[in-house]
Order: sequence, then structure tokens, then C-alpha cells
Amino acid sequence: SLDTSLDTVALGYPAPASDGRPSPEELASFRFAGVRARPRKQVPAQWRVGETYLKPPGSLGTRWPSLSVSVDVECCEDCSIYILDVTAQVQIDDCRNCTIVIGPCAGSIFIRDCSGCTIQAAGRQIRLRDVTDSEIRHFVPIEEAFIIETSSRLRVGRFALHYQGLTEQWQTAGFDIHTVRRNPWWSKVYDFSPGASDDNFSLLSPQGNSVLLLPSPVGLCGGSVRTQPHTVDGGAGDTE
Repeated sequence: SLDTSLDTVALGYPAPASDGRPSPEELASFRFAGVRARPRKQVPAQWRVGETYLKPPGSLGTRWPSLSVSVDVECCEDCSIYILDVTAQVQIDDCRNCTIVIGPCAGSIFIRDCSGCTIQAAGRQIRLRDVTDSEIRHFVPIEEAFIIETSSRLRVGRFALHYQGLTEQWQTAGFDIHTVRRNPWWSKVYDFSPGASDDNFSLLSPQGNSVLLLPSPVGLCGGSVRTQPHTVDGGAGDTE
């Protein structure tokens, strides 16, 4: 099997707290956000711009299997967001023109108030609200689990990427590997928008190219990710 362990010493990970839980510094790395505007308090929005947020394989649910690790991302523009480990829940809010990759999430993924984003996501349920002009390639394990609401100009396709450790992550998150390979529900979009329109989404070709991600982490949530073409035998990412 693939080695998905992190060299936490080399990356500068703090030791666990005395109760065996993540340190405050590591807990803080589960959130990547600017500041939302608060007009009533005269607080302007502060966006994170042009940054990379990287949680590599072995940094979230597989590092802390006894915890339900959730990740929150908010108020980002022109950022690259890579959540490449198992999670219990992911929330993405107020992102513009970002690249977003979410590995197997054992629970729900919420994507709200985003525009111009390119997204790959795998979760037990994926819900989009007020998302516009974005591409999302996804995997969900059952028919009624990809849901959009008050969203428009979405381009929907099948999850098509791989990175070291992904095969084990599918199993850790509780997904049946045969369903992962088939990814039969990628084209089933449940649109709960009032007056749902054909303009709200379109389907991409199921034969889209897969991408291999090569992350180079730095510290708790920084680094870079290189990409290269990757050949798969269909389905939601490589399972070999």
C-alpha cells in the first residue's frame, strides 16, 4: 500500500496537547479564512488573496482517526484550496475564482456564496447554495446526494483526480470502492431552486481527463501542488 504518513517533525507540526488532542496551533490550521464584512459594526471584508491552503494526505482524519475533523474555508479570492485527507464535514463560503479540491468527506460538504470557482469534491452529500459560474466535478455515493439551490451557470462533471493515499481514504471515509469506481450518480443533480431553470446547470463530458496531484506541504497548511495528466479506468479517481 502507499505510504501516506507525514514527516510531522520536518514540517514543524506541534506535539499533541496533553489530552492527546491536536494542539491549538494545529486546530487553527483546520480553518482558512479572511474576515466577513459586518456593515452594522462598520467592519469591512478582508479577503485572503492569491494564497495556497494545503492539508496533505495524513494531516486530518487519518492523523486523528478518533476525532470528527471538520474544515472551514471562507472569504478567499484567487486562492488554491487543497483538502487532501479524510474529513467529517467541509464548509466553503464566499470564495471567488478559486481552485478547490476536497478529498473523501465522510459527511456533508457545503459550498455557499461562491463564484468563478473550479471544484473537485467527494462527499456523502454535497450541497451548493448561491454558487454561480463555477465548474464542479464530484462523487457522491447515493442518488439524491448532489443538491443545488439558487445557483446558476454550473458545469457539473464526474470526480477525476488522484493523489497518493486516495485509495485508502475512500475506505477510511466509508465509501464502497465499487461505487467509487462506477461513480453512477455524478449526473443526477437535484435542483431545489424556486422556478428551477435549465440555465442553472449543464453536464460536462464523462470522458474528461483525470489529474494527478503532487503536493509539497510546508508547515501546517502551506506549500504547493503540482499537477500532471493521469490515466484511470473510469470512475471517481484512480483506485489502483
